[in-house]
Amino acid sequence: MPRFQAIAFAIATTVLTSTVCAQFPPGITPLNDDGRTPAERAHRTPEQVHRTDEVIERHDVLIDVKPDGTLDVTETIVAVALHHKIKRGIYRDFRPSTLGRYGFARHHPVDVRLVRRDGRAEPYDWTEGRHGFEPRLRLRVGDRVQAVPTGRHEYVIRYETINWITLEDGRHVLDWDAIPDHWAFPVEASLIEIRVPGDVLESDWYISGEGPAWAVSRTTPGRIVLESTRALEPEEGLALHLSWPADRVDLQLPAAALWKDDPSSTIAIIAIMASMLVYAVGWLFFGHDRRHTPHRAVDTPPSDISPGLARMLDRQKWDLGCVSAALADAAGKGCIEVNSIGGLAISRGEASWGALSEPERDLCKSLTRGGRLAFIPASGPKILNAIQEYRQALRNQAIGSLFTLNRGWCYVGAMLGFVGILASLISQTAGPGLGGGLVVCHIGVTVMVTMAVRSFSAGRRRRGSWFSAFSVPLIAVDVLATIALVSLSGIWVPLGIALAPVATTVFWKLMPAPTNDGRKQLAEVDAYRQWFETTSPDDVARSRDEVESSIARHLPWAVALGIDTDWTERLKSLLSMAGPTGAVLTPLWDSGTLAAGICLATQHSPVGSESPIWSDGGFAGGSFGGGFSGSAGGASGGGW
Repeated sequence: MPRFQAIAFAIATTVLTSTVCAQFPPGITPLNDDGRTPAERAHRTPEQVHRTDEVIERHDVLIDVKPDGTLDVTETIVAVALHHKIKRGIYRDFRPSTLGRYGFARHHPVDVRLVRRDGRAEPYDWTEGRHGFEPRLRLRVGDRVQAVPTGRHEYVIRYETINWITLEDGRHVLDWDAIPDHWAFPVEASLIEIRVPGDVLESDWYISGEGPAWAVSRTTPGRIVLESTRALEPEEGLALHLSWPADRVDLQLPAAALWKDDPSSTIAIIAIMASMLVYAVGWLFFGHDRRHTPHRAVDTPPSDISPGLARMLDRQKWDLGCVSAALADAAGKGCIEVNSIGGLAISRGEASWGALSEPERDLCKSLTRGGRLAFIPASGPKILNAIQEYRQALRNQAIGSLFTLNRGWCYVGAMLGFVGILASLISQTAGPGLGGGLVVCHIGVTVMVTMAVRSFSAGRRRRGSWFSAFSVPLIAVDVLATIALVSLSGIWVPLGIALAPVATTVFWKLMPAPTNDGRKQLAEVDAYRQWFETTSPDDVARSRDEVESSIARHLPWAVALGIDTDWTERLKSLLSMAGPTGAVLTPLWDSGTLAAGICLATQHSPVGSESPIWSDGGFAGGSFGGGFSGSAGGASGGGW
């Protein structure tokens, strides 16, 4: 039995070996699964046998310009595939758009008419590609499953594309990437032929290019042939700039139609204009401050509003100067007392609080509840809470009755801009994801930079450093995405993305405007300000009593109105010359001292702080030039 099995195994082995040898002639191994039949493997050319590197042996381009400006392009590519990089086929990248005149994008759709390999139809598909950061449309030629046989193959790609010819100064201009710069292997030879429907002579052509050396090999009327004089290195292309007289050819270029040629830019422009129109109408008819310069100055402050409320009305927003003006008014009327011995502290005064407005009275009560309040970190929450309540009380008094914010116009304008930019991104023929990513990058950069600035301003350097570190790569990506989007869709879509939030922010601050009642109060405020600017302290204060009376009466309003004149310095000089006797002046007159005390207690910086007490939409403190410190005649310059 074992002998019979051995004989059967020997016969089977002989038959199998004979079959394999018959299928695969000498020199061809059955392990070389490159998709070719044994007969095809047996008939290799000498060039195929000795080729060790993949190359493009020839890349010829025929450009036939049709009477309507359409380019009928036929590319013949002879490639040697060795399954290094050419495994299933080749690909060809196209620029989906270029930047045209006035920043509009010129889109170049490609209509493929024919794709062949070695004389037979070849499958193909489209994908999105990249060349650096520039988006490209990629035509992949080849079967996704079946590998292309090794050896030389001739690919023929014929397609039509539009919007490449422009009219400039009486000449037709064609900028064309004749040989793409994405080949990863050398291009040994190339020939470019251009045909136009007319009698263009050799002297009429103007040709320049970026790439290898080339020469005009032959010309006939309406036809010119260019040929490269050396091989192209990997990733080296040939970009041609051609032009010819428009009167020598019969071309009827279609009229520019923005909606058809560049819908995304058209929508972006409409969105920008609509949003700016809403803002302009809202500001012109409702947000424009129509106050007029008073005809004469008056030396009495407005009687119906407090200094803190007057400051908020004058600036049409809240800031920390309202607190300084309110406390200065209360101290001048003797309702509170402040001393700086051992640190800034505030306590209740001897005068009745009936002379104060209700918000000022509540502010002083909150700060002096318990008898005395020192400006130290332990008192920070109490101070913040008192200031926040005062801020809300002033807002309730001012907004709606003295001035309006008109934020509804900002909401409408911002919504129009957002919807328009979104529609322009959706309408793009290619790369809508890039525009969406740019919007996300803009939002991220804005948030990161804002948080970094606020953190540094609040003294939180470690937190600010983290936000700065995260913002740097976002800014880099944002810049690169903007450049890529400009090359893809023109400048208008990126401009709309950048301009929409800027315009909203600007008009958010411009829209507040005084009401009729507010204008009446502002007229009194402006008349009083005019008196400040035209009157010298020497005219109203000649004795110590008159100086102290002027301080109690006028300086709280100087703090409120941000008057930066010689008033404070001159009053200090007059007070020093009057002698050391008299009332001790409070350091609250020094706005810098007050700000330093509040910042020390709350551990915040007034400029760009994250706390909501400092300002409505940004710090805008006044400039109170100079002031008084804890003893008569002492002074320190300050401003905020």
